[in-house]
Amino acid sequence: MESATASLARFLGATPLFGSLPEPARSALARVLQPQRFAPGEVIFSEGDRAAHSWLVRSGKVSVVVQSSDARPMEIESLEKGQAFGLFCRLGGERGFYPCTAVAAGPVAALRVPDSVIDELLGLNPALAREACRLCADRLSFLQKLLGLSQEPAEYRVAAALHRAFLLHGAKVPLTRKEIARQVGTTIETVFRVLAAFRRHGWLATASGSLLIKDPAAIAAHVRGRNGRKKMRRVRGRRSGV
Repeated sequence: MESATASLARFLGATPLFGSLPEPARSALARVLQPQRFAPGEVIFSEGDRAAHSWLVRSGKVSVVVQSSDARPMEIESLEKGQAFGLFCRLGGERGFYPCTAVAAGPVAALRVPDSVIDELLGLNPALAREACRLCADRLSFLQKLLGLSQEPAEYRVAAALHRAFLLHGAKVPLTRKEIARQVGTTIETVFRVLAAFRRHGWLATASGSLLIKDPAAIAAHVRGRNGRKKMRRVRGRRSGV
């Protein structure tokens, strides 16, 4: 029978962040991981809390939330099995405090990793350091796009959320309408209306309670088209001296 350490080491090998580690390093990391469980809605850590650990989702889904300019909670990420959180937001910055809030979106099993262990691994494994930088850059790029879309009509924000979900998960998008609403900062009713319009266009369908992306190219073009029109307006504004 597989031991708990061996099971964790095998799990680490399938994660984006730690998959590049050699087997002895994964086994050593597995021995110091601290399993934690959280009930739906339970806060894992809050913005401003002292931070000495990073986290991995073992099972379930974790919602990462920040306060918007009008003090409303805004979901910036929805993380699933194998994804790290509470780490990239602190790389190269103030590491002693969490800059966001993480909440269990359902029953969650998570693995807590001491920062001291992460620091040692990053120093000894260049491939891990490169992957951490790549994942951090990817999330920063997404957040920049999310900020740029924050003032756009809901249909474009929903399209952008679906496009990113497709890139991460493939055609079957594991997001509920409530999660999409939180992610793009709108109401569930608005999400229902936008998704209904996308279904009429033939861009998506529903299957067993999930969303199925049928035409990802059309959704991506919809987002790019909006961005292209914004750029043209900025160019025209500069030319007219605005």
